[in-house]
Amino acid sequence: MSAGRLWFYTNYHCNLACRYCLTESRPDAPRRTLDADAIVAAAGEAVTLGFTAFGVTGGEPFLRPDMPSLLAHLGSLLPTVVLTNGTLFTERLLDALRPLASLPVGLRYPSIAPSPTSTTRSAQRATSQKSSPRSLVAARSD
Repeated sequence: MSAGRLWFYTNYHCNLACRYCLTESRPDAPRRTLDADAIVAAAGEAVTLGFTAFGVTGGEPFLRPDMPSLLAHLGSLLPTVVLTNGTLFTERLLDALRPLASLPVGLRYPSIAPSPTSTTRSAQRATSQKSSPRSLVAARSD
């Protein structure tokens, strides 16, 4: 039996204030962050305990300048997915994400429109899109 995915809530502040946010993150949220050393230590312990993947979320994880290096470390240990709103992908950030293209690191971000056939409250939330650092870097070159 595997332990599944270990989630890291890296920070609680965000550059957006989405109504559907489960952590109530927003630009004026108190700056609470999980220390990078604590993330690295917990990740190492999680591997030993049998976890099979990591998840990274927040707030908006990419508000942290150390996020590309944290993702590189996590992705070198286990497959990793990061939940992001996708609004901070500048040329500089894409360059910092380039080394992740060879690692099992995936990105999930909401689409700009909920499904038109959604009738339930939970389906009214933004739908999820998937990508990878490799596809983001490739798209930038188009």
